[in-house]
Amino acid sequence: MAKTHVRRSVALLVLAASLLTVAGCDMVKQGAKCRNGAAPGRDATHVLFCQGGKWKRVMTIGQAADFIMSTWPSKVELLEGGGQTTGVGEAFGQVVVRVTRKDGQPVKGADVVFKGPDSGAGLAAPSGLIATDANGVARFTPVANSQLGGYGVSATVNGGTSPHVVFGLNNGAAPASSIVVVSGAGQSATAGTQFAPVGVKAVDRFGNVVQ
Repeated sequence: MAKTHVRRSVALLVLAASLLTVAGCDMVKQGAKCRNGAAPGRDATHVLFCQGGKWKRVMTIGQAADFIMSTWPSKVELLEGGGQTTGVGEAFGQVVVRVTRKDGQPVKGADVVFKGPDSGAGLAAPSGLIATDANGVARFTPVANSQLGGYGVSATVNGGTSPHVVFGLNNGAAPASSIVVVSGAGQSATAGTQFAPVGVKAVDRFGNVVQ
């Protein structure tokens, strides 16, 4: 039953979209003869289906538009995971978002993409498509790239009006992995005299300075 409902909803969405763009549907006349199994048609005001060998009005074009608006995702909200800090190259805690329709009901099977900036501090990679569950929830575990700094991440739903939400993450320095000499190496001095100061710095595995 659920699969049948989904297929019917998708079919109506495709039909309504084609009608509203005045493409993909032939102009037909209410009551005229038709071949069973024919693609849906339209007149000036309605969507028509071939039923019992005749064209029958099923919904107005306005109703088709309302159907689209009420069925497509219209809102994405962040439930948890924003504002985190982790070391470069490390995983953040899980980020959770919820996708809902115009009437507030959850959207199952919506494709969500999590994406950070294209350069500088950001994610190691976009999430790819993550489908929402029966509660309209999508979960993603981001991984920091090698650059230090804070940035915004968008969670965007593909299709419909492409609703999205933006939240912040921060890439901090990872634990120190090595010590690098920055000044004073290679000195010579007379016995009993002091060398000039030697400077070193602690860096993580990406070369970022660890304070």
